[in-house]
Formats: sequence, C-alpha cells, structure tokens
Amino acid sequence: LLAMNNLGVSYFDASRRTKALEIRESVLALSREHLGDKDLGTLRAMQALATSLFDANRKPEALKLREEVVRLRREILGPDHSDTLGGMADLIRSYSADNRTADALRLSQEVLDLCSRTLGAKHPYTLRSMDNLAISLAEAGRPTEALAQRESLLALSREVLGPTALATLKTANLLAGSYAESGRPEDALSLREKVHTSRRLNYPPDHPDTILASEDLAQSYDAAGRHTDALPLRESVLTLRQTQLPPGHPDTVQAMNDLAATLEALGEVPRAALLREQARAAATLSPPPGQ
Repeated sequence: LLAMNNLGVSYFDASRRTKALEIRESVLALSREHLGDKDLGTLRAMQALATSLFDANRKPEALKLREEVVRLRREILGPDHSDTLGGMADLIRSYSADNRTADALRLSQEVLDLCSRTLGAKHPYTLRSMDNLAISLAEAGRPTEALAQRESLLALSREVLGPTALATLKTANLLAGSYAESGRPEDALSLREKVHTSRRLNYPPDHPDTILASEDLAQSYDAAGRHTDALPLRESVLTLRQTQLPPGHPDTVQAMNDLAATLEALGEVPRAALLREQARAAATLSPPPGQ
C-alpha cells in the first residue's frame, strides 16, 4: 500500500493525473478492506483520492469524501489535530467550489479560532487559516471584512515570515487586488510596485509569482493610464509565457491580448491588430494533455 501510495504521489506530481487517480482509488479500496475506515492510513488515502477527484473536476465526489475525512478525524484525532485542520482546509475549498459560501465561511472561522487558540496567532497554520477566512469573506459578499483580514494577515506575515517570503508577497498581492476591487486604485498600484520590486530582487524573473506580479502591476499601470510603464511589463510577460508554455496555452493567449490592449491604448494599432490575429490563431491550438 505504501509503495502504491508513493507511486500515486509521483504520478500526480508529474501531472499524470488520470493515472494517479486510478492508483489512489485502488489504494483506498485496499486500505478499507485490510485496515478499516478509521485507520489513519485509510484516512490519508481518502484525502489523497479527494485531491485527485477535485483536480479531475469530479468535485461533488471530492466534497463527499472530504466531509467523511473531517468527520472521522474529528472523532479519532480531535478537532485541533493538525491532520484534522488540514482536512478542514481541503473541505473549505470544496465548499467554495460548490458555491456553499455559508458553509465555507463557517468552517473557515472555526479553523481560525482553533488555530489561534491551540497554536497561537503567529503559527503558520494560523496565518493560512486567516488567508482562507479572507477568501471566504470575499466570496460571501463581505469585501470590507475580507480587506481588513488581509491587512492583518500581511502585517503578521511580514513579522513572522519576513517581508520577502513568498507567502508574504502573495498576501500583499492579494491585498492589492482587494484594494483595486474596493475602489482604492492608488493603494493597489503602490503595493503592487513594492511586490514587483521585491520579487524581482529576491526571485528569478521566470518564477511564476514574479510573472504574476508583472501582470498585476501592468494592469494597475494601464488602469491609471500609465500605458508606457505597462508596455515593457506586458512584453516581458508574453516572452516568458511563450518560452515556458506550449503553443496555444490560455495564459499565453491572454498575455498576447493584454499586450495588444496596451498597444492600442498607445496608438500602435497595426502592431496590436497583428497580435490580436496571432492570439486568435494560437487559441485554436491545444496544449498536449498532461495525462
């Protein structure tokens, strides 16, 4: 069972998701048969299979399995055990994907309360649970509370993890998005400039988060009418997308259209039109499947 489970992990990590799903279904069936539903190894197999099901867009099946995992871990390990908290975090994602915003919000608040009480306000689990609560608040149509939660999380992340930690910069970027959505574009732009500078100084230019920071900063520049500042960022993002991704990948097509929009705003209509045509052609190509 251990060897089969490790093989499933390897297939999943290698993006051979269909094969990973098949192996994880077998592992769970065998675990239930030989170990029983309440064995901790069986519960880990259930959680792994739920991840594969969620990834395969079989979200109702993943949700049902995750609810079972949380119920059994509460019973066997207690509500504040790290494995129970991890199962709850997965269940929050399933509730969110199923548009069960009230359930996601209720569970997010419960997890944060448990983490704060048992682990302390500065524990990494607590920080992650604050992030989940901010997401749940936003999805529940409570943007002001979500923004305040992100501001608190950013302050704690800078203190606990450091200002250049990936998790801190991710939180800052999400907070900038909240500022933009709340009608505070100047605050969004200022924070995105800081995030972009920090990522360029501390991480490779082709790191996925660095590329995302460039995209978001370009968006803020365009929204502020600073299209000349946005242009080199848009060009850099497109070059990196074309280098890293297969032809026709949606992120590459989006980068082409984003650059075209910036060029149009600058009056470079012929170049923008050519890019739009290339984007339409690229969108007809299908990336090779990662099975």
